[in-house]
Amino acid sequence: MIGGRTAVNDNPRLALRNGGARAETEAVMRTSPRIALWLRLALVPLVAAIVLAGIWVAGGLLTNDFRLSMLLTAVWLGIAGLAALAVAVRWRPLALPVLGTVLVTAGSVMGYLLYASSVDKVVDEQVAVAAPSPEQAEREQNVALGHGG
Repeated sequence: MIGGRTAVNDNPRLALRNGGARAETEAVMRTSPRIALWLRLALVPLVAAIVLAGIWVAGGLLTNDFRLSMLLTAVWLGIAGLAALAVAVRWRPLALPVLGTVLVTAGSVMGYLLYASSVDKVVDEQVAVAAPSPEQAEREQNVALGHGG
């Protein structure tokens, strides 16, 4: 016995032969909380909606300043990421639906916002313009020529 354990449990090959690893895994699975599949799947759109609503509030509703809205959005994504990480650590079965949804949603929205704010589309086309009214045409004349100067 070494530290309260037998030497057989210290050797992984012997532990597998004796079913020790399987028994330990089953014991861990019995103690971990069971969360229904429907609940894990229902969390995906709920978490995505919360992340999107937070981005909308932080980036669009709180301020009209571009730099401040970027800062608030980054702060919101940091808070959402830390909350998702806390949920993933506390409830392991929820790690993939919650943390994965936050990462995919935040990455997609940030990619779109980066593209939309950094790529300009220039349209160079001829636009039909009506002739100016006679009163407007008189006002737009050169004032110095209109007075004989």
